[in-house]
Amino acid sequence: MAEMTDESDTVGVSSRNMGAGEISGATTGSGGLGAGSGTGDAIDEPVKVGDVVGSYRVLELLGTGGMGRVFRAEHVKLGRAVALKVLSSKYSTNREAVRRLFGEARVVNQIHHQNLIEITDFLEPPDGVSCYVMELLQGETVRAAIKRGPLAPDRVADIGAQVASALAAVHATGIIHRDLKPENVFLTTRGVTNDFVKLLDFGVAKLSPEAAGDPQRPLEDSAMLGTPLYMAPEQLSRGAAEASADIYSLGVTLYEMVTGTRPFSASTWGDIVIKHVLEAPPPLAREGVPAPPVELERLILACLSKEPEARPTASALADALRSLTTALRDVGATPAAIATLGRPMAPLVGFAIGAVAVVAAIVAWQLDRPPPPPPPAQPAPITLRFESTPAGATVSRIGEQAPLGVTPLSITLPPSSDEGAFVFTLEGRPTVVSRTSLAGSATLSVIIPEPPAVPAPPAPPLDVRPAPKPGAKPGPKPGSDDTVILDPFAG
Repeated sequence: MAEMTDESDTVGVSSRNMGAGEISGATTGSGGLGAGSGTGDAIDEPVKVGDVVGSYRVLELLGTGGMGRVFRAEHVKLGRAVALKVLSSKYSTNREAVRRLFGEARVVNQIHHQNLIEITDFLEPPDGVSCYVMELLQGETVRAAIKRGPLAPDRVADIGAQVASALAAVHATGIIHRDLKPENVFLTTRGVTNDFVKLLDFGVAKLSPEAAGDPQRPLEDSAMLGTPLYMAPEQLSRGAAEASADIYSLGVTLYEMVTGTRPFSASTWGDIVIKHVLEAPPPLAREGVPAPPVELERLILACLSKEPEARPTASALADALRSLTTALRDVGATPAAIATLGRPMAPLVGFAIGAVAVVAAIVAWQLDRPPPPPPPAQPAPITLRFESTPAGATVSRIGEQAPLGVTPLSITLPPSSDEGAFVFTLEGRPTVVSRTSLAGSATLSVIIPEPPAVPAPPAPPLDVRPAPKPGAKPGPKPGSDDTVILDPFAG
């Protein structure tokens, strides 16, 4: 199987969530768009290039996603350039999709944070097309920056501080982003900085009923939403997503910014769950990547704690990263001094004030909350072995689309109290289903029977009628109609 490396894959409401992508240097605030841009229009889509929606003329298709498309547009009278996020035709009559689009626009517009995308209008034309208007950004995503190599520690701390500040504002309103990743962190220019952050794509955010504009609606349950490679252990194992889950996703993103790679990668869903839930992240220092400052590494690893209670709050993390940014950019800093920032008795005369600020911020965060309970012992993964006679059967798990492999086969899974049902398929033979408990390791061995023999065609019936008497009129031929018609007018 191919490695799970498509960073824009989002599970949940949409398989590929609309969002910000690098599209000719211009993008919008709605997440990782699919590749491609231009003026082409999809068949039967409600909005096309050249249309006027509300007060805006549609000029160019910037990209497409699982639930809709994003266009560059301009105000017909003012000429102001904007972006339109429009639901696809197949979702335009879906009440849940329209609710999420409206909820995303409402949430971002109400928070008013400088590091969130600006949404200025929500349009519902008479034809039923739903869309909203937002600012058109110039720059690139953090994903595009990472593709050129690891980022400098001061850039990582600065960008992380801005993202954490935006999350603090979002969490204060009871909203959880649930899909934080490099594709949804956009870098644009403001003033003298080229790393001004815009946090994008609240399309799968966990909204409170008040935030969604529907106080009578029940609070959302624990739906499985997010991008698996960046999801917190509790999201992957239980579907639970609170504010601490966003901090874990930010930790994965910061780790990737420092090293150029994610802490965990895998080829299957089960493997990525096991790694996030059970394995410690590899050290950030590695061949070809210089050791990051100690305090930056400590903050990233704190974000990646397995237990949600052990992770810092967004507000405390923003304060610590801002202090670290100041220390790293202090005049006279050298690479050797940066690498030892935070180590006891380090000869950092030029860094003394900055280092004290970083340590003070971390100590304040730790004193502001009770000590976390010791982490519970994690159960070891189980191993399932599949065997068939004859071998070469394809094994699939009921409820999952992708096959697991071909017998003989072994896979590892986290233990659970569920029962697993598995299908063995071999061309030309009957399908066999085998079930087992997933509480411990097991071997499923089946015999796939031969296909049933094809029955021989039946023999024709024998003619058992008696032979005709001599001189008798011959009877009807075999197979002919035996019916005799009497003519009442015959003489």
